[in-house]
Amino acid sequence: MVRYPLGQEKVTGYIYEPWHLRYVGSRLAGYLKSSHTKTLEQAFHLPGAHAPVTKAESNLLHR
Repeated sequence: MVRYPLGQEKVTGYIYEPWHLRYVGSRLAGYLKSSHTKTLEQAFHLPGAHAPVTKAESNLLHR
């Protein structure tokens, strides 16, 4: 799954990262697909990061 999908910044606290993939296994992947759940935060009722990481902050982290 894409760990930080487009449009879910308020849920995850991170900007869209299409390269950030997470292996979740076939059973969880099936559940996520059938329930239209897009994030692990939604699936497991987890809090997201406190504030979304901005593009500038992301660039600083990935130097």
